[in-house]
Amino acid sequence: MKLPLAWLLNNAIARSLNLQMPALMAMVFLVIGWAGTIAASLAAGSTRPKVVATTGFLADIAGEIAGPSAQVISLLPQGSDPHRYEAVPNDTKILAEADLIIQNGLNLEGWLDKIIAQAASKAIKRTASVGIEPLSDPEHAGSYDPHAWMDPLLGRVYARNIYRALVELCPHDSIALTARWQSYDQRLWELHLESDSILKSIPERFRILATNHDAFRYFAARYRFRVVSLLGTSTDADVRTSDVLHMKQVVLQNDLPCVFVEANLNPKMLQQIAKDAGCRLGPALYADSMGPTGSGADSYTGMLANNARVLAQALGSGGPALAQNEDSEPVSVLWVLGMMLPALGLLAWSLRPHRSASPSLGGPVHPTNTDTGPRLVVRELSVTYDHKSVLNAFSAEFQAGLCYGILGPNGAGKSTLFKAILGLTDSDHGEILYRNQSLESSRRRIAYVPQKGMVDWDFPATVQDIVQMGRLPWRGPGRPLGRADLRSVQEALEALELQDLRHRPLNRLSGGQQQRVFLARALAQQAETLLLDEPFVGVDAATEAKIVEILRRFTRIDGGLVLMIHHDLQRASAYFDQVLLINQRLIAQGTPDQVLVESNLLKAFSGVDPGYEDAAQYRHKR
Repeated sequence: MKLPLAWLLNNAIARSLNLQMPALMAMVFLVIGWAGTIAASLAAGSTRPKVVATTGFLADIAGEIAGPSAQVISLLPQGSDPHRYEAVPNDTKILAEADLIIQNGLNLEGWLDKIIAQAASKAIKRTASVGIEPLSDPEHAGSYDPHAWMDPLLGRVYARNIYRALVELCPHDSIALTARWQSYDQRLWELHLESDSILKSIPERFRILATNHDAFRYFAARYRFRVVSLLGTSTDADVRTSDVLHMKQVVLQNDLPCVFVEANLNPKMLQQIAKDAGCRLGPALYADSMGPTGSGADSYTGMLANNARVLAQALGSGGPALAQNEDSEPVSVLWVLGMMLPALGLLAWSLRPHRSASPSLGGPVHPTNTDTGPRLVVRELSVTYDHKSVLNAFSAEFQAGLCYGILGPNGAGKSTLFKAILGLTDSDHGEILYRNQSLESSRRRIAYVPQKGMVDWDFPATVQDIVQMGRLPWRGPGRPLGRADLRSVQEALEALELQDLRHRPLNRLSGGQQQRVFLARALAQQAETLLLDEPFVGVDAATEAKIVEILRRFTRIDGGLVLMIHHDLQRASAYFDQVLLINQRLIAQGTPDQVLVESNLLKAFSGVDPGYEDAAQYRHKR
């Protein structure tokens, strides 16, 4: 009879150790059991339960308590406004994969209910604000102010509810979860004591929080402030003239040193009020979203501590001297500058930089070897039209010498991104940098080729008239073109093979010729960066090939940067060095082969209204 190898091995070990066979077998099985327990623990760690919180601050609280027991993510990206947020296709996938969903409640996430019902059938669902007595919305009967988290003592209620949900999800980790929750609860208590202490430095007459969003009433109730706001408890509303006048009156009557803007909202209205009322616009406050990484307000406790410090510094003892508003220069100074403009223009012309021209395109304004980092940077950009989110915390970087394709479904925010870069639309939040500086001083280095549908083709102008317009950013209106300008225009006409059509009116050109005219105008501008909005619509194959050739020369030889909105996914790999797939926010960025894969295309293009078609697929996979 053949004996099993394990038995023979055990027998040999037993003899060498002078042990009885049954005892050794028991020891072996005990070791195997221990190994199995360790392996199971490691396997569980690699597939930790997934917790999805609707907002960043809820995810931060949950992450502090969960620790290694669960994977915690935020459904909304950093900088998003939860009042205006609109679901994107990938949200259904995230919710379908969740084991626990944590929401604020108090009507904050009305947009979420339908998605959860469709996609999150297996998840535990818990509301973090349970047990909090809500403040009613003074503007809407039966509605509540959802911003209870702005009071750190109510934040302790949030943390307790989240802790209980995590224990329900991970009962085997209850001891560790309890320890982390108790530590976090103590931090919130100490944060309250610290905030109460530093806010006491604010005189009673200045304990008025004038802001553009009524998100601070729980905070105000705790620390004895009065709130005056332009918008109600939701940012999804219109500013009324009566609210603007009332705020100006309150600021003037109380001689307030500062008014404040919420960080992810457009500051222009508050800037104007501060200018009219003779006060200053204080540093940004955080309410619906935490601050960017490294800001000190990039956690729930950090954003509350930041707000307390800002208010104490700006309103305490009349407030310290703050930076003057950008728009608050006296009228007399503006008048003097206006009178000096002709002389300043002549001086600028005499000191203009000498630009070397490329043989074919006129060359970029600056040599490309000065680019040591990304030429164009967009950070946390949010734009809304009529209270509808179009871009939501969009961030991307663009390097010189590359051609980027901007891809996504209709309404994804592609053209809005271009308009924000060009200053043609206001952003609610975020910044755009060009060569690490404000974009305001660099816009003439950026040329734009609009969609054909945006152009009045019956405008009484010739091809040459339009191309010469590319020199206006450098010459200014009313000044005749010099020899260098005319040379740039001629080179652009030749590059696009338009010299024989230079005197032809716009409305007598074919579609391809029309598109080439506006590209020639961009090249005549001698810009470093080109923004092209669907330049291949309505053009023939020969014109398309010619444009691609010109753009390749512009990027690879002249070191220019090209951003092109495009719809043909099949040709993306032939046209672009990198592509960005967007739908309100960045879905993916990289080479076409990296980005244009099925998972990313589903995130960007799958329907989100009304049926959420991809939800069923993900539920089935689960």
